[in-house]
Amino acid sequence: MKITICLVFGLPAVGKTTFCGQLMNHPGHTSLNRYLFTYDDLMPEKLIFEDENFEGLWKSHRHKVFQNVENCIIQIKTGDYECNVFKELCTCFQNGSMGCEEHVLFIDDNFFYSSMRYAYYQLARKMACSFCQIFIKAPEDLDLLFKRNKNRKSSVPEETILKMSRLFESTDPGLNHWEKNTTSFDCFDLQSNNSDGFSLKVFEFVNRCSLEIVPPVLTEEEIEERRLNRQKNIENYHHQCDQLLRKHVSKEMAIAKNEKMMNKTELKELAKLLNDRRKKYLTKIRDGNAIRVDEDEIILFDEKWLNTENEKIEVFFKECTLLEEL
Repeated sequence: MKITICLVFGLPAVGKTTFCGQLMNHPGHTSLNRYLFTYDDLMPEKLIFEDENFEGLWKSHRHKVFQNVENCIIQIKTGDYECNVFKELCTCFQNGSMGCEEHVLFIDDNFFYSSMRYAYYQLARKMACSFCQIFIKAPEDLDLLFKRNKNRKSSVPEETILKMSRLFESTDPGLNHWEKNTTSFDCFDLQSNNSDGFSLKVFEFVNRCSLEIVPPVLTEEEIEERRLNRQKNIENYHHQCDQLLRKHVSKEMAIAKNEKMMNKTELKELAKLLNDRRKKYLTKIRDGNAIRVDEDEIILFDEKWLNTENEKIEVFFKECTLLEEL
């Protein structure tokens, strides 16, 4: 079973809802169960502009829509449902072909803050789903949106559109890794006669993203276990380096004694120098100057690693001479 949460977002009147309607009614994808959650339809119309307690009630109703999406995913996962259940939870539902195991939930909203979008990414983590985003870009000149807005059943004040435009936080996969599965369309392009072509591009995009399930949310026990494993690996790394360093010290001391015929005083001074170098190298490791451990990286002490580290240490000791100052 594949379940994908797909956000469709952009400024009011940019064409999101019309485009989502095309996606829902596209005849070429009966292999998908499609669900549409349109915030404007699922939230009370009078709430948006008339209620005195607008902010609190607005957040409350938005949370209710979010819960509808979560409940829909739960129903899909349990498999114990009827189509009427989905019709109560979402704006529109299109059942796929018999035995279809692929589900796409389109969420239609402004989502002008990245935190609003991130909440659905977290839901995907919680429910072991895939996640992607479709951004409908508005023109720099907002006059087109103002004209479209006047023809909408529930128009939005122009001041609200202007404010959203100023506050809008664009997608940034470099800053927010969770936004990497994002595609975008220009609102002018969606007005063209090639709506079928754009719909096909969306379904191809969603299909690619559906193959990548969002990493699950870790429990406190799992987080602590990872921390302990990382600490253990770092300690093992230190131990392996120390063993190699001691091996080189012994090697240098044997050469000094058997080949260079150093006396006891010279050997004592050389031993101090080499051990000081060994400690200095280990300090570099502990200070993070000779090792980098990513959050989820597991360090493996295989033969390749040992050979590489052995070369590094040989270079470190290569120019070691008697009484050389560190």
